[in-house]
Amino acid sequence: KQMLNASQRRKTVAQAQQWLDRKRKENPSFPRVQFTCLDECYGKSAPFSSVCSRCINHIIRQNDASVAVVGSGIHFGNRVEQINNFLDLANRTIYVPMPHSLLRKVPPEYKAAAPKKNLMKEEVYRALLPNLAPHNMEHPFLDVYQLTRSCTMDNCTYDGGHKSRYVNRWKAQLLLNTLCEVKDH
Repeated sequence: KQMLNASQRRKTVAQAQQWLDRKRKENPSFPRVQFTCLDECYGKSAPFSSVCSRCINHIIRQNDASVAVVGSGIHFGNRVEQINNFLDLANRTIYVPMPHSLLRKVPPEYKAAAPKKNLMKEEVYRALLPNLAPHNMEHPFLDVYQLTRSCTMDNCTYDGGHKSRYVNRWKAQLLLNTLCEVKDH
């Protein structure tokens, strides 16, 4: 569910950041992950393409080893043009599309809207493909849509949309592989 309450969202993100920082302090080989541009890049009303890309580019310019991993969720909707504009404006960014939903696992109260949302996810995914790698090597992306679409076993998700721990680890491995591949170019 989208966190519309900004103070609650900031509190949740701060807790996650503290956990990540603690892990890095315990083990210096743990990757440095930083949540940034929280308000500039969040939600339906964010001017995603211009404000978010400016914020990310500011962070990226400060560290040559940084890369931004950015995705859009179901709440962002079918804003393909804004996503494409963002990709053209943002530097060193890996885009993550929305994951596919396993409709048979969607709870009854969400069943009616689920097929329409899945169709919208696929339309956004297909509309963005021409502007993403391998068609456009300037815009690497993690293809979690196809990855989650291919995972049809019941233990892939507990509610049709949110993925199980092993699927999220699979996505994390894909991110690590992509980061290594991007660094090599």
